Amino acid sequence: MHASQGLFDNIFLPKYHCQVRNGVYLPYIKPAEADSVLVNCTNPLGTNIVTCRDQRIQSFLNEVDGLALNVSPSHTIHLHDRYIPIFDYRTIDLAYEVSSNIVGLTLVDILAIPPKIVAGHYTIKRIAFRDAAAIRRLCLHKKVVLFLTGRDVLIETIWHQRSSCELFQQLSLMGFWAVTGFNFSVFGGECPVAQHLNQKKSLISSMLIEENGLFTIPHVYAVNDFHITKYREWLKCNPHIHLLTMNCQMQRNTTDIEQIVRAVKALLIVNEELHIILQGFRFSEIHRLDGFLDRIHIAESKAVKYGQVFKSVDPTFITQPQQYAKNAYMDLVVKNVEFRNHRLQKILKGEFW
Repeated sequence: MHASQGLFDNIFLPKYHCQVRNGVYLPYIKPAEADSVLVNCTNPLGTNIVTCRDQRIQSFLNEVDGLALNVSPSHTIHLHDRYIPIFDYRTIDLAYEVSSNIVGLTLVDILAIPPKIVAGHYTIKRIAFRDAAAIRRLCLHKKVVLFLTGRDVLIETIWHQRSSCELFQQLSLMGFWAVTGFNFSVFGGECPVAQHLNQKKSLISSMLIEENGLFTIPHVYAVNDFHITKYREWLKCNPHIHLLTMNCQMQRNTTDIEQIVRAVKALLIVNEELHIILQGFRFSEIHRLDGFLDRIHIAESKAVKYGQVFKSVDPTFITQPQQYAKNAYMDLVVKNVEFRNHRLQKILKGEFW
């Protein structure tokens, strides 16, 4: 059990009301993990996460067969390309024009009806998939990775309706080279049960993807050393896993970046054959991973998004307002992708720090 609270501790702090503190979820969640809770576990509206005090918690745990990390894909894939440009549906035809053999799309790009803002909140009224033909054509020319990342409301809605919308059957029809596990949110300061539940759900999603005939790339994310230890043990039990992915798009401050670096290094040490795709990781921070650069891959949408608003990613090239014709963004997208690809190769060789 965790040590008793100190004489002058504030008993109203959220950490003292987290049931993890009582050892309820041992051996999978350590009582000490409750010390990091900053957000009250009482969440009557079930907003965003499922906590230890959610009345539905047992049904959510049953859905993933408990919190033990006792599942893994049977197969893995090997990745050689260091840079994976992520396109969107508007620019999907431009993916043919870049030199990259592997390109990416994200979850929203396969939907015919994207989330809409209603009363200040993103909502999804109906799940409908785009015609698989356009994506399937691209998959005949490129190895396309679908990153199951996006807004929480999008991810959770599609996950809970995965059977009714025939999600995995739809993905099979599109012909992706690989599909990542769902990026369910894992935030520091929230209930450890919510964190561990979402980590397990992500691995379950990879299992379901594989069961439907697709290669999958497990998604991992660790916000503390407890999580890192758990994933390290999982990797030791599954040495056949040679590729992981981690969504880093929201992590921008120094503390968050240091946590990513600590987690990535700790995982890569377990297996010298293991590689990891860091989605949205800043080029300026790659030097922190020195010693592991030969196993780091970067996936990002920056080159495409910049091009769409007529911006160059080349800092020496200055674009002027109204410099380009309406459709000139297409050429700029391609140039941006090639520039970022070339830039990353140099960074990974230690030529730019």
